[in-house]
Formats: sequence, C-alpha cells, structure tokens
Amino acid sequence: MVDGETFNSITVTGMGISKTADVWYEVQTNMMTSAGDYADLYDYLQQAAFNLGYSTADRQTVTDAVDATEMNLQPTTGCTATEAPICATGPPYNLWVDDLESTGSGNWTSAAITGSNEWYYPQNSHSYNYDATYATSGVYNLWGYDQSSVADFYIAMTSNVTLPSGAYLHFNHAYQFESGAWDGGVVEYSINGGSTWNDAEALFTHNGYNGTISSAWDNPLAGRSAFVNYSNGYISSRLDLSTLAGENVRFRFRIGTDSIAGNYGWFIDDIRIYICGTATTTSSDASGNEKNQFVPGETVYVKGSGLHPNRTYKLWIQDNPVADGESLATGEDPSGAQETVTTGPVNGNESGGFPATAVWAIPAEASITYAEYDIVADKQSDYGNTNRYNAASDSIDDASVAGITAPVSEASSLVLLTTGILCLFAILYLRRRRERQM
Repeated sequence: MVDGETFNSITVTGMGISKTADVWYEVQTNMMTSAGDYADLYDYLQQAAFNLGYSTADRQTVTDAVDATEMNLQPTTGCTATEAPICATGPPYNLWVDDLESTGSGNWTSAAITGSNEWYYPQNSHSYNYDATYATSGVYNLWGYDQSSVADFYIAMTSNVTLPSGAYLHFNHAYQFESGAWDGGVVEYSINGGSTWNDAEALFTHNGYNGTISSAWDNPLAGRSAFVNYSNGYISSRLDLSTLAGENVRFRFRIGTDSIAGNYGWFIDDIRIYICGTATTTSSDASGNEKNQFVPGETVYVKGSGLHPNRTYKLWIQDNPVADGESLATGEDPSGAQETVTTGPVNGNESGGFPATAVWAIPAEASITYAEYDIVADKQSDYGNTNRYNAASDSIDDASVAGITAPVSEASSLVLLTTGILCLFAILYLRRRRERQM
C-alpha cells in the first residue's frame, strides 16, 4: 500500500506511509477482535479506508492490495474448514440472536452432569490465571475448559424459540481439545423445555462433527460423534432446523472429558437462530408497479425488498448478464450516474425495502434499438463503494430498455430498412413529378 507494486497480476497504486499507517491503526484500535483472522482483516482494511473518508482512488488501493495478497482466500493446508454461509441470498431475519456482549442477559445457564462444571460466561469468571477472551465480535464469548478429569458439563439456552419453516442455527467456534479424540464437544437440542435432549448431528449442513470420542479413559460421551482435536482457529457451523418447524426449541453445548490430559477447550461466539429473506430488486413505473420493458421517453424506476435493513445501496444499470464477483463499470451504465438508496428497518419477517426510485430517464430521441440490462443494487455500507456484484449481499433484476418492447429479428430489421428506402424513393418521385407539373 505504501509504495505500490504489481503482484499476482494486480497493480497496486501506492498511497504513502501516512495513509497506510492510519488505515492499520484504525483496524488495530477500533475493529480487529481477539479472534480476528486474515479473512476479517481483508474486510476491516477496506472498511477502515471508508471510515477515514479516503478518496475513491485510495480505497481502490486498499482493495487492490488485499486482493493481490489473496488475504481472503482459505488456506489450502492445515486449515481446510471453510466458513459456513448464513444465507445464500438475501439477509437473515433473526428469531433469536446473542453476540454475548450483554453478560447479564440471562440467556445462558450451565451445570455439570458428571464431575465439575467448567463452562464460563463471561469467559473470565473463572479462578485460573488465564485470559479466555477469544471473541469474533466484541470482547465476550463462551468458554468451556477441557479439564483433565472425568466430566460431562454443558451450557444451555434458558428460553425456547418457536421455529417457522426454513430456520437455521449458526454459530462461531474454536476448539482445542486433548490431541486426538479423547475429549470433545457436541451440540444438542430440546423440544420440551430442557427435560430431554437430542444430538443435533443430523442437522449440520456445514462444519459438523469431525470425529468420534474414544471409548478409553472413561469419557462420559465415549463413542459419540463430536468436535474433537483442533479446529485451528475459529470456524463457523450451520444447522438446518427445517425438521423442527413448529417446535419450541432450545440448544446447548456439551463437553465430555476423560481422566488424563486436558487442553484449552471450546470457545463460542455470535450465536443466532434465523430465517433467510429473499432479496429482490424490481424495475417498475413511478407507482411501483412492476415493469420490465421501456421505450424512449419513459423513465426506469427500481424498487427493492428483502435486502439488508438500514443499509445504503447504489443502483447500477449494466449490460446483461452480470456474474457474481464481476466489477460494475460506469462505462456500461447508460444513465450516466448511479442513484443511492437507504433500505428500511426490519418489519416482521420483511426488511430492507426501498420505494420506486428513478434511475434512468430514457431520452425521447433515443435510437430505436433493443437492449437488455441488469439492474444491480450494490450494498455500500460494509466496505464503502464496493462497485462489485456480490450475490450474497446484493440483488439484481433485468429489464429491456432504450428502445422497442421486443427484440427485432434480422429479417424484421431488413423489412423496416427496405420499407424506409422505398418510402424515400416514393417521396423523391412525387417531388420530381410535382416539379415537372409546375
């Protein structure tokens, strides 16, 4: 970032040591958490440049630098688990969420079934000379110590959540149990207020259990599938709760340990139960009625729903099709400028809407040609002006604009051209005949 260079076929324009230092200082002091990794740093550096009010060119320098160094790519060895998605498209609508920053919320209770209870929340409410802070947001997390004696202990939600269809559970976690598969942790759910519990193994869609707890050395969870050994830092896991639709559900995290060695244990943060919305961007008329075909003299409007709430989006018109990850180009936008809109708040199970907004007044004298465009709502508020289509956070629609309401085939075009030529000859013939008569 300081001097600029070309690396991995990406040319980075340097912005000097002062601006670079300020970006890193902003990240280190105000953004990076105790569990931050390179994927987080990839986002935070770009957000820092936006927070500091850097120019578009300087923000592009930061983006080019983190892209060139491939900071957001998953390591190919030693850390093969990928982040579990939250929603494929559209935003999550939370049914229950806890980032663990309100330690007096009463959302959690812990106890031992066998041996000593070594779950702690807040994470440093223990008597050991050890800082168990390892959080993916804020400064608080759950911590379950992998003790070196036989124990079976849990931390559980204190309330139920009534699940609609299509619900998910998502949580961030890191674990370092005794090397091998001697100790481990499981996720369980209850549909009767905690009277009985069921293993959630079958519900995992991403990053489920990675081993089976050994039957040696008296571990109370011996023989069960579980999270064992090391996660090599934070990962996230997701569970599909569709089979529990209509139930009143609560979850707990449970650790089983044997009689020999221990290790750091299990760290958990940012737990949510939610459904996924459907992000929609629709071309329309001024009243918000869907309209997909426009002619010269008309104005193209766009409305949105199911986007991330209370966020700023920039509306682009681009040549069709636009692929996921593709840069959005001003040269392709016939409107000459991109309007910005701010989405509304959560309203029940709907959120992130914006009303019909004019994006392109097609000149009345526009040529009669057929063209199809994609209209992209590009989310801005996370990392500034991203100017890139991200299917996970943006939305897209298509419209036929700048001309007639249907494609003109080559044959039809030839007929129109021939007709025009014949009309021209007819006009010239009549004019000459009239001149002779005069």
